[in-house]
Amino acid sequence: MNNTQKQIVITLVFFIVLGIAACVIYFAGILPSSTGASGVSGVSNMVIGSVDAPTVTAVSEPEEEISPVSEPETETEPVMETEPAMETEPAAEAKQYYSFVTTNRYQILHVRETPDLSGKILARLEPGTKGYVLEHTPEWSLIVTGDNIKGYSYNQYLDLTEITPEELPEQYRPD
Repeated sequence: MNNTQKQIVITLVFFIVLGIAACVIYFAGILPSSTGASGVSGVSNMVIGSVDAPTVTAVSEPEEEISPVSEPETETEPVMETEPAMETEPAAEAKQYYSFVTTNRYQILHVRETPDLSGKILARLEPGTKGYVLEHTPEWSLIVTGDNIKGYSYNQYLDLTEITPEELPEQYRPD
């Protein structure tokens, strides 16, 4: 192999490695998209900022909340049962409430109409946007912000904080 061929091979290897590094950096979220938009047609480039107090009034279907009832302790003699005890179903867990802050550090976060990647993009949230979770599943959450944005977001980009029912604004509480 002569010197010209060696230089061509070295140049090709250099550009291949450079291209791979650029792809890794881009897809790891270290650099923002150079296009500034997702490339999805029909989607506005609206970016929503941070809010402290959401004003949206729409809510999802409420789930029934079951709260434990405590009875005062009294001294009684144990009662012997003559019939076998009936099996009872386990009690449903109490609903958990969350507030969130978006953790997307270098990119916008899509809020979608449905809880999947093919769902229509309703809005884009900037890093640090705050709001409340109306429904929570292991992968997706139905969220609401104070800018009348309600939709699904991927949990990986939400920093969830459990809150008490009293901390959840009244318009988002189940009946």
